[in-house]
Amino acid sequence: MAAGDSVAGDLATKEIVIERVYDAPRERVFEVFTQPEHLRKWWGPEMVEVTVSEFEARSGGSFFFGERAPDGAMVYVAGVVREIEPSRLVFDLHFVDADRRRVAPPIHSGLPGSWDDDIVTSVTFGAEGRRTRLTIRVQSGFTAAWGEGARMGWAQSLDKLGVAIADDMKEATARER
Repeated sequence: MAAGDSVAGDLATKEIVIERVYDAPRERVFEVFTQPEHLRKWWGPEMVEVTVSEFEARSGGSFFFGERAPDGAMVYVAGVVREIEPSRLVFDLHFVDADRRRVAPPIHSGLPGSWDDDIVTSVTFGAEGRRTRLTIRVQSGFTAAWGEGARMGWAQSLDKLGVAIADDMKEATARER
């Protein structure tokens, strides 16, 4: 686990909590977290390449991601933004095919093939001076195997998010920061 990362979870209540602190203003973290051009840089575990990233950053907006595994297999997820503001984002997602039709979870996901729930994720962006505390809460009726995979996947994604934020900060002018 990386420095600044804390993970807690009670699978009996079906919640995973992951927290990170980034050395960047809340607005910058929120932008990198929610803009499609940035999402491709950080979404998904280390070995996953995001080939499609669509994200409508508005309440009721939809999103669609295509993730390519190292073996070339594609996994697609889609969902809806339930709530969005600079300090909070809530979205739900589920597995879909390339045509955005709901499908069973991939075999390697740790979820049963009959699972058809949505994964609800809330993200808070807490300003702490020039730093941002990002807290992710994932809620759903998931299995212990899926929960462990989700913890690992989010931890790796948040490592990549830190790199994307730092890269974005280099590109921003001093006035913008």
